[in-house]
Amino acid sequence: MERPHADEQDSRRDSRYFYDTEFHWDGVSIRLVSIAVVSDTGREFYEHSDQYDRVRAAADPFLAEHVLPAVAGMPRRSDAELRARLDEFLLPRPTVLWADFGAWDQVALMQIWGNMAQQPGWLPMSTRNVREYALLLGQRLPGYPARRHDALVDARHVRRMFHLIEGRLDEVEEAARRGGS
Repeated sequence: MERPHADEQDSRRDSRYFYDTEFHWDGVSIRLVSIAVVSDTGREFYEHSDQYDRVRAAADPFLAEHVLPAVAGMPRRSDAELRARLDEFLLPRPTVLWADFGAWDQVALMQIWGNMAQQPGWLPMSTRNVREYALLLGQRLPGYPARRHDALVDARHVRRMFHLIEGRLDEVEEAARRGGS
């Protein structure tokens, strides 16, 4: 397998992003509370959303204990503000997004832009799950950090976990190619 040149590796590195969201799910809808994104070069984005109802979220014991304290005092941002700030932060444009149990995060992220027709063409339509890749590789991952469920703490942790498996990702890709042929 041919290895990418150093400048290609740098380009790939610059376009990988690790993220986490915290949200209020009432069994019907997901309402974003906070989102954090960390670039592979270490730049960080962390914002508090105005999508959720403060009273209803505060009535949820889990959110009240673990999530809401992390965003206390942060200004709340509308979806329009979040879109503009993410549009500016996500340069270079992401080629891949990584999360930990990212299915819910992907939905919360995409809701910032609206429905499927409103998604920007540059936004990946899927998120890679770092924990799933680690499992395929038989790689143990570190435990969760203190202050888990603070989106920024968790996004940083996704990045750390990714770097533990990064050198072996070609093994997963090769196995997928063999299995698909």
